[in-house]
Amino acid sequence: MMQWTVRLEATTSEGEVTTTELVTFSRPVMVSTLAEIGLVLSETKALLAKLQASMLCSQVAAYAAHHRGIKSRYRPMCGFKCPRSAARFCRAYDELRNFLRPRDRHHQHVPADRCKLLFIQRTTTVLAILDAA
Repeated sequence: MMQWTVRLEATTSEGEVTTTELVTFSRPVMVSTLAEIGLVLSETKALLAKLQASMLCSQVAAYAAHHRGIKSRYRPMCGFKCPRSAARFCRAYDELRNFLRPRDRHHQHVPADRCKLLFIQRTTTVLAILDAA
């Protein structure tokens, strides 16, 4: 018997390669064509389940990274009756957080007195907008 392993190799946008073993199965050594190797139904189901789990895990990680600011403070669906309302809240929260942020670029140094001044000015602007609405 010969062991066959199906591996998923994924390359990120940065060029990092990750390999995940999806399924391993045995076949006789004496096969003449690749078509004779084939997968049975149970092996195919196991392969698809592992592939789906791998893809879902990467999608969840990407979503969590995108909404990192909200993840630790709120449970996005708590108190909302539909996902659209939760999405609207998350978008508004992110926009407000980005508006109140004193830095234009990541790791930009902003002096403390300038941070305080920007925060007061921007908070006043937000309150005026909310008051007008």
